[in-house]
Amino acid sequence: MNLIESKRFTIARSWGHLISNLWKFGFRRSIKAILSDSQITVEVLSASDLTPQYLACVRPYIESWNSYPYIDGIKYVPRVMIISDKIPESFSDISEYMQLVHPRELNPVFVAQSMRLLETRNSTADYVMTSDIDMLPLSLKFESGLLKSGKVRPQDFIILRDVLSPGQYPICYSLADPKTWSAMITHSFSGMTNHQILSNFLNISGGSIQYSGEHGGLGWTLDQELLWKLVQENTDEVNAVKFKDKETKHRRLDRSRHRGIRKWPVAPLVFFGYFTDYHVHHPIESHSRYVRLLIFLRNAGLRIKG
Repeated sequence: MNLIESKRFTIARSWGHLISNLWKFGFRRSIKAILSDSQITVEVLSASDLTPQYLACVRPYIESWNSYPYIDGIKYVPRVMIISDKIPESFSDISEYMQLVHPRELNPVFVAQSMRLLETRNSTADYVMTSDIDMLPLSLKFESGLLKSGKVRPQDFIILRDVLSPGQYPICYSLADPKTWSAMITHSFSGMTNHQILSNFLNISGGSIQYSGEHGGLGWTLDQELLWKLVQENTDEVNAVKFKDKETKHRRLDRSRHRGIRKWPVAPLVFFGYFTDYHVHHPIESHSRYVRLLIFLRNAGLRIKG
């Protein structure tokens, strides 16, 4: 069997396994979800400036979180800040999930990266979790189980990954209730508005000349450094709870590893809850069918398992 035939066999076997499971279990709604007598609401906060690559992810982001099945009393609700002078008309049908933020004199990319941390304190949800606009949820088994367990205390600040260099905490994902977010922000930047906080933090980090606004460029990790600062300066206010990937079983379907034909054989694994999230392929418009397939497989698998 040559290499091409081997890849075709692998793809066929993966899809065959998926189809057999769909046939075996069928599409039945989760009785557990229907009968749940309580609901925990988690607002998933992200942002985008008008950079086309990220702006194109806004609709898939909102739709993917909105369609995440309601299971075990946990409801995830998206909110996206649009950093601009106005929300594009093309988003009029989903504008209820958006918040307009004027960048003023600040770099809009910096505002998009960092403002999502500060707006957490203004949420009315039970919890707020931060995320990237080009990260879509595939399995939130650990997060939902943690929240449903009742083990999260009011002052706990949950850091769901431990993969960054010292001096940074990950945006994907950090979670706490709005009062805990507010306590950190208020203590570190007393009396400041969100815009004043960003101006202040940018200045103490070297000013605009130390921020290029380019992916992976100068200052690209400032948002992660700001989050680290908030947590480290408030050890008396909050209790930082850190998890490693081996504890959460985090696995990412990542555009850098699953490119071209390699992304197709792994798609059925989404049905089985293997992947935690999907770091989307850019431009996302060219991969819209793949995105729709992943969301379909995710929802089918979650509803069957209940």
